[in-house]
Amino acid sequence: MQHGWGKRRSSIFKMLMAVVLVFVGVVPSGNVFAAGLSLTSLKLNNSTTMQTSADPGVNVDIPLSGYFSAAFSNSVLGYGTPPNKNYTIDNRSKVKLERVVNGSRVPAEIKVEDGLMGQPLTLTFNGLAAGSQYILTLIGDHGGVKGITANNNNNSLGADIEIGFTTVGPIAPSIPSFTAATLLGNELTLRGLPNNAGNLEYSYSKDGTSYGAWSDLAVTGTTAALQVVNESDNSSVTNSVYAPVTPEISKVQVRVKANPELNTPEGESAVQTVTTTPPTPGTPSLTGAALSGTDLILKGLPEGATNLEYSLAEDGSSFGSWNSLAAPQTVSGATYAYIDASTLSLTSGVSQVKVRAKADDAANVPAGEIASAQVLLSLQVETPIEEGKTYIFESGLKVQAEKLNPGVNTITVEDARPKVHPYNDDPVFPQIEGIGPVYGVLLKGPGERGTKKVTMTVPISNVIPDNMLAKSGVYDGRNQLMPNGIDENGQSEAWTYQNDTDRSKVDNRILTFSTDDFTEAGKYHMYTVLYDPQIANLPEIYPQGYVQGPDGRMAIKLQINPGEDGTGISEWNLYRDDKFIAQIGDRTSYMGLKREDFVYYDYNVEPGKVYEYKARNYDVYNNTEPIIELSHPFLAAAMTDEEIANKLKTDIESGTLPFQYTEGDSQQSVTQGFYLNFRAPSDYKYDDLVNVKWTSDRPDIIRTDNVIAHVFKPLDASEAVVHLTGTVKIAGREAAAKLTVPVTVKWTEEAVIGGIGNFTDEDADRYREELMAAIERPEVKTIILKNRVNLNSDVNPIIDIDFKGKTVKLASYHSQPGDSLGAYTGLFFTMGDGSAIRNVVIDANGMELNALIEAAGKGSLLDNVTLTGMENTLYGVRTSRYDSPTIRNSTFGPAKLAGVYVKQWSEISSPDGTLTIENSTFDGAGKPGYGVLVTGGKTVIRDSEIKGYRGQFVTGWNSANEFDGYIWNYKKIRDGFMSAGVSVRERGQIEMHGNRVSDSDTGIQVWTGEQYRYQKWDNKQQQNVIIGPETVYATVHGTRVTDEATAAAAVESLQADNDTSASSKGITVSNAPDMDHPVLWAQAKDTVFRILDQQPAPYAKRVPIDGSLSFSFSEDINPATVTGDTVKLTKSGKVVLAEVAYDPETRKVTLTPKGKLGYGTTYALTVTNAVADGEGRHLPVNYSWSFATAPLVTFLTPAVGKDISYEVGTDAELKISFAAPVKPGSLSNGADVILEQIGTASNPSGGAKRIPAGYTFSNDGTGLVLKPSKPLDGGAYYKLTVSGKVTDADGNVMGTDSSVTFYTKPAAFTDEISFTRSDVLNAPVTDKLEPGKEYLVTVKAKNMSDAILHDATVYLIARGGKGARLEHGGEVIATKSINTGSYPGPDRYLPNFTFLIKVPEDIEGDVYVDVMMRESSSYRNKPRVLAETKHLVLGVNHEEGR
Repeated sequence: MQHGWGKRRSSIFKMLMAVVLVFVGVVPSGNVFAAGLSLTSLKLNNSTTMQTSADPGVNVDIPLSGYFSAAFSNSVLGYGTPPNKNYTIDNRSKVKLERVVNGSRVPAEIKVEDGLMGQPLTLTFNGLAAGSQYILTLIGDHGGVKGITANNNNNSLGADIEIGFTTVGPIAPSIPSFTAATLLGNELTLRGLPNNAGNLEYSYSKDGTSYGAWSDLAVTGTTAALQVVNESDNSSVTNSVYAPVTPEISKVQVRVKANPELNTPEGESAVQTVTTTPPTPGTPSLTGAALSGTDLILKGLPEGATNLEYSLAEDGSSFGSWNSLAAPQTVSGATYAYIDASTLSLTSGVSQVKVRAKADDAANVPAGEIASAQVLLSLQVETPIEEGKTYIFESGLKVQAEKLNPGVNTITVEDARPKVHPYNDDPVFPQIEGIGPVYGVLLKGPGERGTKKVTMTVPISNVIPDNMLAKSGVYDGRNQLMPNGIDENGQSEAWTYQNDTDRSKVDNRILTFSTDDFTEAGKYHMYTVLYDPQIANLPEIYPQGYVQGPDGRMAIKLQINPGEDGTGISEWNLYRDDKFIAQIGDRTSYMGLKREDFVYYDYNVEPGKVYEYKARNYDVYNNTEPIIELSHPFLAAAMTDEEIANKLKTDIESGTLPFQYTEGDSQQSVTQGFYLNFRAPSDYKYDDLVNVKWTSDRPDIIRTDNVIAHVFKPLDASEAVVHLTGTVKIAGREAAAKLTVPVTVKWTEEAVIGGIGNFTDEDADRYREELMAAIERPEVKTIILKNRVNLNSDVNPIIDIDFKGKTVKLASYHSQPGDSLGAYTGLFFTMGDGSAIRNVVIDANGMELNALIEAAGKGSLLDNVTLTGMENTLYGVRTSRYDSPTIRNSTFGPAKLAGVYVKQWSEISSPDGTLTIENSTFDGAGKPGYGVLVTGGKTVIRDSEIKGYRGQFVTGWNSANEFDGYIWNYKKIRDGFMSAGVSVRERGQIEMHGNRVSDSDTGIQVWTGEQYRYQKWDNKQQQNVIIGPETVYATVHGTRVTDEATAAAAVESLQADNDTSASSKGITVSNAPDMDHPVLWAQAKDTVFRILDQQPAPYAKRVPIDGSLSFSFSEDINPATVTGDTVKLTKSGKVVLAEVAYDPETRKVTLTPKGKLGYGTTYALTVTNAVADGEGRHLPVNYSWSFATAPLVTFLTPAVGKDISYEVGTDAELKISFAAPVKPGSLSNGADVILEQIGTASNPSGGAKRIPAGYTFSNDGTGLVLKPSKPLDGGAYYKLTVSGKVTDADGNVMGTDSSVTFYTKPAAFTDEISFTRSDVLNAPVTDKLEPGKEYLVTVKAKNMSDAILHDATVYLIARGGKGARLEHGGEVIATKSINTGSYPGPDRYLPNFTFLIKVPEDIEGDVYVDVMMRESSSYRNKPRVLAETKHLVLGVNHEEGR
């Protein structure tokens, strides 16, 4: 995080920032019009988009029930009061639905839901007619009455919007139930019809084949009576058939009638043959028989039935006589019939009851079929229980009283589902919302725990899917009823796993468990079945010291935090130094461990030694962490606390354990902040056992903050000594020993200013004072800044800084990269009112920033400022306010987008103030970009040189992603746009006088008439709205450019006082409503000739050393003015002899050097203003461009120009190529190709030493390979030099030495990569791996350098098959990565990296493993490869019967 140097901003600034945050965070979808509301989309059931057309044939197959989601350009409620408003929005009557019937519209029902803020408007419909056409109308404004109105109560739908659709085709109704047609006398009774159906019709056939017309059928209950009448009877009798009715021949058919309103056809027919024997009455409904006190309650009987009888079997098999049953009563929609059981001996789960319809002898109807039910116990009734008996409740709970104490024992069971809290955020039990039955059980009985036992059996409901049966169990939720969810024993689980569950019948969806946890007063539990698919959290190990164990021996005591996952842990494994040493519990038992099972004493340790422990755990369902597998390592020593503290004291005060100083610093010379951790030797681990709190005797020089030392160099001396005192704590226990370290803080040639981590306002004041002191100190040449400089008077009393010619360089971690240029947000200098930066070189150091400087204050000034190193910075300077800042006498190197960017505020209003640029230089070095980009406000450029902006932009922006509505990152520079010295766009205003714009694709480019839009906060709507697009015009010399005439005037005014002749296009003015296709309105006419077709091109690289140079003129030239004095080739300002020839026919000038050019040299070609055309016109100034020849030497390994600190291994061969064959004799072995170690990772300038090496040439003399005589040091800094005396085969001498510097890889994997079985104690692999087995892989690595490794990550990829690479076709069996999360110190082993690999049962071939290490932090722009990849091949045992 970056911090500004200054006190906290004012509350007004905080409010402005809050507005900005809101401004960028709320983006409405669709188009918003300032005076109206528009529909942006209409979706069916929130998925299918409806086409906005009144034609019903456009949207087809719409279901008969569902909903539409209407999204508008503003938020719209159906009904409700928007937040913080005092009015109500009511759109319920502003939507209508109509069915199209015979060309007319008939109203249909649609409901406008109230809705939620920010959500689409929901329109619900039900019961539409099948295969019909409908019109949905969103009502707009009519006669002064608002249509659908937005939540701002202002915008409304201007006109009706009609959406037509057609519903799905009609479906014929299914066959109705119809069981019999019985003839008794003159009445034909139809039986088994749908209850009270009102939509049936019947047809009758005398002969069983020829049916008559269909007639409506009146149904009562499940029967209908038809009268048999004579056909000669003229009277009309409803529900009748004509005689004769012949049993076994005549038939009746029944079907569902057609429904014209719903457009549904008649249904299929059910047919019955007429009989004279009534059917046996069907089985009556009976859902249960519950014993409640002295009543046996029968449930779910037919409502109002008066013809029922029952029979009982107390023993479950011997049924008694049939007895009449009183008509069932209906209560709250359920039916109950009561039987007096006071004289009966009924047993739940055993006794049975039967119910049937009585026989009707008069109607010749026999007794009906029988319904039966087992007698169960009613809920919410306290029931006495006896030892040895079983009780079954109607909820499905089965209770067996296995052992009870004498006295009164009772049980009450209830449905406890309503008492369950909705634990929606519980990650353990995802099915809580769909939970099955919850059994509330209140047991009462005398005696202590252990003297009684009640067993309960619960069915597993269908809520638990079959594939989760193995991961399901019984849980108690009584804690939810306790105060704050915590029970008497301090347990707080919402659901507590029942440990002693019998799972033998889980496949039959039955679980059994027991309890003795009840008292005479009673104890209540809430039992249910849940499943737990979640992995157990990784365990943590807390060393408790080296203590006397329970058996009297000394041991390392470990307390395990088991990683509780809500169910419980059944097994945990302990690893010491990556060896499996202990298993506690059994993962296959389904039994959770107790608290005391998580304490372990390790006796098998050596006094004085430090050990690394890791753990792995399994919950009761054998769930475990599949990715990381093992816990983070925890260190413990076989030493007492005082022994550890005293050893640290000795080692620290002797200098064996230095702090983690920044690279180049030491205890005797500290220049910047550092970490109060230690750099320990490879095998030193004692410092990792402790926590040391440090204090300083000079907090004005070093202020300690946790593990950070904030360093402030002395203001009145060249150095100061500070004593740091440390208090040691081990696992929270304070040791008696105190640590003392003296540290010397110094000024050096490179002064680092700024802090690491968070710092205070007081720190910021000190850093500011330190900066001013660094400017004044003569020994300081370069100032390296770590923090942003805020030159604003409300936070910084010093706002005018003269750096007195010193260089300011940005520290590397100021880089704020992103996935695209739009993500670059970093700034470095922020300038407020009256601020000034003078006489300084500011080096961006290649950092990825938005801008180096924001000139945002009134009268701010940049004077004699050079900006460089901006190849990854978007802008050198950006101005976000128009308060007349000035840039003068300054120099801008190439930036990624523009040297200066003048921004347009979102609002269209004209800003005040003028940016003035004078007597400054902008050099794009032939790269894509703009010297100055003006999009708003007024900019005046005077007496400046702007050159070298060439090529197409590559930004990643285009018409699809360019607009984001913000001004902070200007995204309207699209891929393929061409460069220009000055670009004026949108509302930009420009005046230019006395400037030279040269060697650019376009000198001055003006785009006008662009379409501008932006986001703006609307207080009425309480949301951002999009303003625009609006047409905006650029202004040139005070005149708005709105047409071709003003464009021509703009070109003329710019050309009158500026020289753009040396650019490919001097001045262009274009109309750009479509910025991808601007239309040229006016272009500068050449006042003099121009130079074209330069070969080599300006800024060209790797130009051959032989051959000619050429260019052309745009006009005919006076040949007499083209001579060796007017066209010159120079090297470092000295003329290189060359013949100059001019061809009037082609206007081409050719220069032929008299000798070959030098390798790797920069040359300039100059055409002086003495050259004249045929009319005597001269170039206004001398015109020059530069190019560079190809170097003779190219370094391949390491490569020049790359971040090569991660490229070179310690045993690498160093490779060089030559642009032409060289003479081997021009180099002498060891004298002319020199390899030196010039420093280390922490001290790059630590001194040079020659490294012995030999080399060999390639056969053709174009390559050389240098091989050091021994491996290079890890993380060391080297320089490879080839002498300038090297000569090519033609005798051309390189002339100057060529060299490259590089770092070697700082880390290495050791050969101590081990494989052990993860489930067998101390079982290392000595032969081959076994299919189907799991192995623990331990990788050991060492930091070989003398610097800190930042965030090392080790990656492992394992494949099975024919090879380790993807192209070998091997199946990936493991991909893992582990980050150390620490800063491994110099020359020290990293924590062991442990992986688990399971070999597949069906593996073919062997196992191939690659182990890699990368730097994963943003400490550098390009994270390093830290170590050579390790390749392993592991054999697999494929023998049968292994």
